[in-house]
Amino acid sequence: EGRVQALGIHVHDMNFPDGEAPPASLIARWLDLCFSSDCTIAVHCVAGLGRAPLLVAIALMESGMPWEETVDLIRRKRRGAINRVQLKYVQEYKPTRKKGGGGCLLM
Repeated sequence: EGRVQALGIHVHDMNFPDGEAPPASLIARWLDLCFSSDCTIAVHCVAGLGRAPLLVAIALMESGMPWEETVDLIRRKRRGAINRVQLKYVQEYKPTRKKGGGGCLLM
């Protein structure tokens, strides 16, 4: 991790159980990172099918994207992403931040 930081890359460890929704405190930290920075954010989890896509979905919905479009986009980029429990969470998620003041760029 020291070599990574020496390159100017900051690591933010945001663990939560695989296959579940993240706790509110983790979502708050994630959104603070997403919307208070002009830097590029890379997200990963072990398989890239649950936790990382769910955090990306939350950021996209906070940026104004409807949940259906969010899930469709993520699944087109990462087939098999977001399990049933997480899909229910995404469907019921209500954005908490005011629009503007940040956003997501997908590549």
